[in-house]
Amino acid sequence: MNPRITGWAVFSWLLLSAATGRAEDIDLFKGGGAQDPSPPNVLIFLDNTSNWSANNQAWSKTSVSANCNNDATCLNYVNQIFGNDTKLTQGQVEVAAIKLVLNELVCNASTPTRLNVGLMLLKPAKGTYANNAGTSINNSGVTGFVRRAVTSLNASRCPTLLGDLDTLFGNITSSDFKADASANYGGALFEAFKYYGGHASPSGTSTGTAGTPVGHVGYGALRFGTPIAIEETLAFTDPDTRLSYRSPITSPTANTCGGKNYVLLVGNGYPNADDTSLLSGLGYSYLAAQFPLAASGRISDVWARFLATTDVSPISGQQTVQTYVMNIYNASPDPDQTTLLKSIARNGNGTYYEIGGNLGGLIDSFRNFFISINAANQAFAPATLPMGLSAGGLDLNQVYLGMFRPDKNPRWFGNLKLYQLALYGTNDNGTPDNAGDDRPNLYLTDSSNQTPPRKVQSGTGFLADDAVSFWTQPSTFWNFRCGPSSSTGDPLLCGTPISGSDVPDGAVVEKGGAGQKLRLEFTADASNSNRKLYTDSNGSLITVTSGNVTAGQLGVGTSSERDNLVNWYRGVDNIGENPSTSNGPRPSLTGDVLHSEPVAVNYGNAGGGCSGAATGDIVVFYAGNDGLLRALNGGTTGGTELWAYVPSDFLASIKRLRDNAPAVTFPAPVPAGAFNRPYRIDGNLSVYAPDANGDCVPDKVWLFVSLRRGGRFIAALDVTDRNSPRLIWKRASTDAGFSELGQTWSKLKPIMLKPAAAGGGRPAGPDLRRRL
Repeated sequence: MNPRITGWAVFSWLLLSAATGRAEDIDLFKGGGAQDPSPPNVLIFLDNTSNWSANNQAWSKTSVSANCNNDATCLNYVNQIFGNDTKLTQGQVEVAAIKLVLNELVCNASTPTRLNVGLMLLKPAKGTYANNAGTSINNSGVTGFVRRAVTSLNASRCPTLLGDLDTLFGNITSSDFKADASANYGGALFEAFKYYGGHASPSGTSTGTAGTPVGHVGYGALRFGTPIAIEETLAFTDPDTRLSYRSPITSPTANTCGGKNYVLLVGNGYPNADDTSLLSGLGYSYLAAQFPLAASGRISDVWARFLATTDVSPISGQQTVQTYVMNIYNASPDPDQTTLLKSIARNGNGTYYEIGGNLGGLIDSFRNFFISINAANQAFAPATLPMGLSAGGLDLNQVYLGMFRPDKNPRWFGNLKLYQLALYGTNDNGTPDNAGDDRPNLYLTDSSNQTPPRKVQSGTGFLADDAVSFWTQPSTFWNFRCGPSSSTGDPLLCGTPISGSDVPDGAVVEKGGAGQKLRLEFTADASNSNRKLYTDSNGSLITVTSGNVTAGQLGVGTSSERDNLVNWYRGVDNIGENPSTSNGPRPSLTGDVLHSEPVAVNYGNAGGGCSGAATGDIVVFYAGNDGLLRALNGGTTGGTELWAYVPSDFLASIKRLRDNAPAVTFPAPVPAGAFNRPYRIDGNLSVYAPDANGDCVPDKVWLFVSLRRGGRFIAALDVTDRNSPRLIWKRASTDAGFSELGQTWSKLKPIMLKPAAAGGGRPAGPDLRRRL
């Protein structure tokens, strides 16, 4: 599914309404009823090796509290998890955090998040179950076992799963639940493959052909490891012997609304080398140079790629497994561990989280994981990306399309892209072309410069997967989630064919377009310092910097939090959106353009008077729900941002954008205590650009801003100098005389008022002008 074009809409009225709607038109992206998707399947793989219970890796209540930086929510988490304990092992902190988040999102939630959840541990090498260790080929081999089957986390299941987390918490140092230090991840990921179904190799996914050979070390659902007494029989079709897995996948996921499948690897240390013969036995080959630690025998990232590109289930459609990773440590990470875990997440088409001694960060990471996979699982999230000429500007055969990708989280990806219209089907002299069609066809075309112009709009209204908008150029930027080649990645986020490049960009909102141009213009410093980003203060525009914006305006308590928020908003990825780099341009630089219509203004300064104006000297203005109004150079060679402006009213909402939480509650109206979709500049833009002498150069250019659901204020900017905007005025419902100003849903239209006088021959004087 990919971006769709709808119709034109032009508004010329100013509508001021103090009423609030009872439903939102974004509710349609949530789906419901028969379209409501199955919940995602999540196998939490806990690394229960030595650091899991080691005293030297324990977390102290004092240091964890200090890491909260006086944040009340974080300190509350500390009290909930530590209670009267002054120190907890790393494994205890992890299972307690998982329990807290599952309680919050599911088990004790008034509107539970739908999840299927299970647990996997590495087999213990000592203790009561030492005789159960080993695999089908090696009595001392290491693999994982399904402690709890992946099943619906409902009211009857919650006590079982949460109670088991309590059991692990209370027996964290027991040999019965502690794996040998020589454990590796590869065997456990192979076990996860078998548990999910073990159906096919990546090379057989296109035909649905089952993999061969079948067996304990081959394809199929026969387990790799030997049975162990502390695994759940529900995970097997033969509960007495426990030799054949019962897959948690019960419905198709490809091209439907079914659930997706995940492994969440909670890493606690640097694993041992893997048994490379297992992949060889499956007939799967790989280039060792693509995997950073393959030379040392650590190829769990290869297994992650295998899971992300294979088909684990014989059910119709391709059923893949995505691997997300949490790298958890107390004081400092192991560099090799970090390298490996990042590679597992990247190749597993997942997300990498790194948490060092920060309990608030750990809980937020678990919460964000469960929320994000539930959002990615919704029917709208893979990109039924409605956008259209109702959200477009048209000037000199330049069609500017505002775009968005819905999500359950508040931070929605967006973009602005340029296409053109093509007229094809009739020769220059009016006679039919060789196709025999005497009716010319008007359609959308891209930058490919083909003859005839290539049609990139399908009959269903969606943009073609291989469309390449203007301004877009090849890159490797998206390799962090799409892999360095076409062998990994989700087509819904990486395009078709799967690629880490911005080309093509037709199927993926955030690829190419103005978003890519903004990333290419990024200044490699802590604040993206060359970017012109403004807000308003006392009727004037000021630059958004740490020196000009206070912590109070942003709703945070410390200068450090303020600096991080300001720099993130300026474009710096200081939260790891792209785990392959640090403090580079963030992938989410451009927010969603949901309802706001871009406007294109021809400044006519290209030379040649009106004849020169025909070639275009375009500036495009567009706005989004990240709170920014942007100006950028238009035309097929443009796309460069000139400046951006965020009304000061929206500064306090930046933190929720950066946190990407709490999630959005659908549908509206939202229950008490829940959170609605955040809107900012979601209304229409309009322009006043008179040309009194007819020289095709505007005498002035004024830009008017309305917000729709974004707020109860309106604004006007003087953008006559395209590079230096000036705030003319901003009027809010809190201003004197504007208390009845409601949500502003349509374009502001300037009207010229002329003074008039009548009666008694009284001349028009100061008093009359004052009344008018």
